[in-house]
Amino acid sequence: MKTSMEMKQAASLAPQMRLSVQILRMGTQELEEYILGLVADNPLIEVTTFADRLNRRDKVNPGMSFPDEGRLTAPEEESLHDYLIGQLNLLSLPNGEYKIARYLIGSLDGNGYLEVSPQEAAEALGVDLVIVLSALRIVQSLEPAGIGAADLRECLLLQLEHTGQMTPLLKEIIQRYLDLISKKRFDSISKHLGVSECVILEAYQTIRSLNPRPGSRFGSGQKNVYIVPDVLVTAANDGFDIKLNDVVCPEVAISSSYLHLLEGNIDENIQRYMNRQQDQARWIMSCIAARRRTLFRTTAAIVEWQSAFFEKGPKYLVPMVLKDIADRLGLHESTVSRATRHKYVHCDWGTYELKRFFAPALNPNTCPGMSGNDAKRMIRDIVDRENKSKTRSDREIAELLQRQGVFISRRTVAKYRESMNIASAADRRQRAI
Repeated sequence: MKTSMEMKQAASLAPQMRLSVQILRMGTQELEEYILGLVADNPLIEVTTFADRLNRRDKVNPGMSFPDEGRLTAPEEESLHDYLIGQLNLLSLPNGEYKIARYLIGSLDGNGYLEVSPQEAAEALGVDLVIVLSALRIVQSLEPAGIGAADLRECLLLQLEHTGQMTPLLKEIIQRYLDLISKKRFDSISKHLGVSECVILEAYQTIRSLNPRPGSRFGSGQKNVYIVPDVLVTAANDGFDIKLNDVVCPEVAISSSYLHLLEGNIDENIQRYMNRQQDQARWIMSCIAARRRTLFRTTAAIVEWQSAFFEKGPKYLVPMVLKDIADRLGLHESTVSRATRHKYVHCDWGTYELKRFFAPALNPNTCPGMSGNDAKRMIRDIVDRENKSKTRSDREIAELLQRQGVFISRRTVAKYRESMNIASAADRRQRAI
């Protein structure tokens, strides 16, 4: 009930409040482009951009962070997340279902696979599993086909259903004989199913036409991007020093020459027009200041929660979800989500998007304190250290993890392995020959 009321309130926000929410959600470059667009229509707005500061860096605080401007290039393609959200926004969904669908979209990896199970999502959001499954079906109905699958088998089945190519034979081959079809063991599948090899070959051609990584085309062909951090975190004697990298954020001011004009005797219509433009400029300045405060508070809470990461490195990332930070700050989860979208923090271990620090926990009963990212790192480590002539299967990796106290299924190992673009045991062994 509380969530429903909050979402209804958000939907009925006044235009000024909607603008505040919009500005909070913007990345730095997106905000700069937005402000520059306003300048053309509002003569009272003066803006100082990152490029302006670079051109007169001798006058700027030397403590500010200046990257090499020659490498400041922007991506040319829309992200998978934004592409899916754009489609979701066209649907007429109940508020609760829309929120869950957004959460699931935010839980997809770069290939379009779901990094959390429906049960984990239900626990994280505090809703019934049935509602999550309903929202998941909506996400899986979006383009590109195959999005939101738990593993390769489900991804291929979703694509066949999406394109109307599904047949009982294709479904059985994918569910039971995917390993054999990938090795082109048509004769073996033919014997198992009692159909000719020609029919199996046709099925193979259909399966081969599907995309095992439906989200991978997003981001391909991008320029090399130099990430300019929004926040700088450095170690200090009593913890961490957190500073906003204000040099990259556009600074808005009201033109003093136009303010002087307002003090004179001018036409009443012009006076009203100038007053409206002044109100807009002041509200933009207020929104940017609010964005700055929320970004700082959110980053500080993340640094406190993930202190082991900032002290010791990426291997020490602990489970954390939006609700953890929202509850700590007394904010709504959607506010934290907006505050961390396309915002980057630089620390001793590199530059990371703030959303990188949100990692849902594995089953707290079987893997207390562990996240999916922890499990992925362990799988990667096992594969890197394995005998290349005796590669470990997903089941063997799961058993090895269980001996280390990490109780995840073979299916979950396969999902994590595929999300990291690690080939199957057979393919790894073949490549080593």
